[in-house]
Amino acid sequence: MVTARLLLFTLTQAALGGFGDILANTLNLMNPPLRAFFNESIVQHYGVGASESFDTIYAISAAFMFIGLLIGFSFMGNLMDYLGRKESAVILRSIFGLLSGMSMVIGKWTGRFEFFVLGHLFAGIVLAFKVLLVIFVAECCPDQHRGMGTMLVNSGASLAVCLVTPLCLPSLFGSGSGWTVLPLVAMLQAVLHLLSGLYFPQSPKQLYIQHGDRAAAEKAVVFYHGDDVNPTLVLREFEAERQQETHGHVSLGEVFKNKTFRWSLWLVLLLSFVPPVSALNIKSQYLNQLLLSFGLDQAGATLTMLLMSLFLLPLLFLSPLIIDKFGRRPLFIAVCLLCSLEWIGLAIAQFFVDHHVTSFPGAVIGIGASCLGQAAQNLGLLVMAPILLSEICPHNTRAAITQFTQVVPMVLAIIQVTVFPSLLSLMGFMFFFSFGLLSSTLTTLVWLQLPETRTLPVDRLVHRVARSRSRTQSNTSAFLHPNYGSTSNSSASDFEDLKKNLVDKNQIY
Repeated sequence: MVTARLLLFTLTQAALGGFGDILANTLNLMNPPLRAFFNESIVQHYGVGASESFDTIYAISAAFMFIGLLIGFSFMGNLMDYLGRKESAVILRSIFGLLSGMSMVIGKWTGRFEFFVLGHLFAGIVLAFKVLLVIFVAECCPDQHRGMGTMLVNSGASLAVCLVTPLCLPSLFGSGSGWTVLPLVAMLQAVLHLLSGLYFPQSPKQLYIQHGDRAAAEKAVVFYHGDDVNPTLVLREFEAERQQETHGHVSLGEVFKNKTFRWSLWLVLLLSFVPPVSALNIKSQYLNQLLLSFGLDQAGATLTMLLMSLFLLPLLFLSPLIIDKFGRRPLFIAVCLLCSLEWIGLAIAQFFVDHHVTSFPGAVIGIGASCLGQAAQNLGLLVMAPILLSEICPHNTRAAITQFTQVVPMVLAIIQVTVFPSLLSLMGFMFFFSFGLLSSTLTTLVWLQLPETRTLPVDRLVHRVARSRSRTQSNTSAFLHPNYGSTSNSSASDFEDLKKNLVDKNQIY
């Protein structure tokens, strides 16, 4: 049963934590007025001749958000451990959100596109810290509500983008004078989210496992799990997870030396590559532009993005229920498959554009493919890796594993977004088709390797990863059964091990 305080906590993070997604999507949602703003700024400050390099400057500017993502991923691991989950995920993230929105607005006031690019970079840092928010929520929720809580964060962010999309219509704020409405809305959310951090306690896992503060951990457990909970039983689970650790902070080198941690890192890395290998990053910067190339005008492209969001809106509310009812594995595999199909659909649509065929078939197929990608995003594309990380990685390894598994794929995303305009003009539909093959290969790997992690405590999941690693090498089918890891599929020996594990912990208390 979800308590009132836990529900308030998760809904607050979902409703107010989406400002990063609004900031990150500003360049795409306000594409026509921002392109005009960039062009005017370039001509005014660098001369008419500089406008000949407009496409290159614009592509590099779009890539700055992914540079921000790379920067955020590079140092957020240390922030998790040394600054704290709540302080990083809520307070520091909100501050960067304010800096991002302010930079964009200052760019408009001064007529300097460079300030917008700086805000776009800060937006990338904010988006990177969304992983911290997911981990923070996962550590505060009871095991049986982890999936629902973390998926609500994703749903809230997608819903925020959906709600601001109508503002981008040319008849409202989608003009040269009105595009700053998006960063202003995001700044308001960031302020409210920052204030919410004063009310909610720190992650109880961090308080107990990392700080050793049993009294504060008990209070946090009671706050998040409810007044009827027995905090001693919950802390026993934390203690079982703590005993997986050798010391407080594990470096990446130590993760690679440990077979169990190394296998956990590999599984998280697989899911971390899904978003950059999908069309998500391309669409976040160029979807409006692609829809224009398919034959729509600015109003039609904006209206199409709005209708896609509204049509697939129910998935935002269903995904938190789906992940707990049917498990992580089937949902994550479905998300990967949708990403692969989106690439193929975009390739077909671009084929019509390349061969100057009537725009109607290409537009319909392109919009349909984009709907598949939007469905994947609403079902949890961006939170799959953080969810798995919070469930199969011991507390003290999460910083190092998070940093590595997010930074490496982000290099691919930066290259992808920067070279997209050039490669699209050079390769045409084959660009989309090539990434479709790459995405399909990744989907196959996820299907072969991914375990089920629903409802089990982290220490038991780590134990299963350790036991199943060698079994996977000889016979993957047992470990990778769709129901593997579910409570109903636990073996009798596992259950007895768990009982013995908890009984032994009684000596500690």
